Amino acid sequence: MKYKILFVQPILTSYRIPFFQDLGKHIESLTVIADIPEKNFGVTNQEFTNFKFSRVSWNKKFSLYFTNIFSLIKNSKDCTHIIHFADFKYTTLTISVLIGLITQKKVLLHGQGGYKKSGIIKKIVYNLAVKFSDRYIAYNEYAALKLKETLMPSLRKKICFINNTLYIKPVSEINKKPNNEILYIGRLREGCDIEILAEACKITESKLIVIGDGPIELKESLKKIHHEILFHGAVYSDEEIKKLSQHCIAGVYPGDAGLSVVHYMSLGLPVIIHSSTDMHMGPEPAYIEDKYNGILFERKNKQSLVSAMKEIIENKPLRLNLAQNSLEAWNELSKKSMAESLLEIMKNLQKH
Repeated sequence: MKYKILFVQPILTSYRIPFFQDLGKHIESLTVIADIPEKNFGVTNQEFTNFKFSRVSWNKKFSLYFTNIFSLIKNSKDCTHIIHFADFKYTTLTISVLIGLITQKKVLLHGQGGYKKSGIIKKIVYNLAVKFSDRYIAYNEYAALKLKETLMPSLRKKICFINNTLYIKPVSEINKKPNNEILYIGRLREGCDIEILAEACKITESKLIVIGDGPIELKESLKKIHHEILFHGAVYSDEEIKKLSQHCIAGVYPGDAGLSVVHYMSLGLPVIIHSSTDMHMGPEPAYIEDKYNGILFERKNKQSLVSAMKEIIENKPLRLNLAQNSLEAWNELSKKSMAESLLEIMKNLQKH
């Protein structure tokens, strides 16, 4: 297809590279503008197949993020479409929209849809952003519906969604005879509430498998809570993650979750997360339905989490049903790749 896409991201992470490589195979050219964080999220080089990478640095001033706009302008000259992540604190978003208005290039925004925010300022910002861009691509249907609630009726037709997922190969079948092991995938960061999970694992006599890095002080304090914790650090190999999680009975994210729930689903694990969807880091927890492919508990309530874990540990038929549904939900999400979904949106945009 004769699309030339400029894709602007805040940072380039390892889990997004397969998406860009897939997208680049189907179009004439793809350039990704982004930074690489200090902890490189598994990005080991800056030479990639099927797309060109242009690194930029973001500078924060007065709650806004700036970069060298000449890099954006230069890379936008030959493109037909600009896709920009929808964080309005980044000044490149406004510049991208202006480039689109001046040059008639198509500008698409890609983001969470502001499902966590409310108020008149949110309404004004999102209505203006959608009005002056060609499409807003939300991270999933839940985020799209939430965004439509804040928009004027005439703008809602510009909202579409691509299910935010991962380019990983799922397990072929669920483990029907797991051990009493709980899986946690994610960075050990503020808001992950892993201390609550460590306490819950101690109460339920479960071993906790942690895949993700964090401060040594936090790891030491967690060991004092529960000695049955195995820290594996950041693991970027899908096969290695499968191996480490093969005996787990469930995937738990005790705090505000995002893509971790998608990883649990691909591993054929029941997912345990809190029920306050609008408080999560991303809209991906909306994929989890209580008693269908996971169990929801009350946010920051240790006893509620313990009850959810016990329900899966003690009720084998329920656990098997949740695990099977979790894997099937993953397969449903992944029927169409993110790149295929994006190209479909762009084709439909071309018709209008």
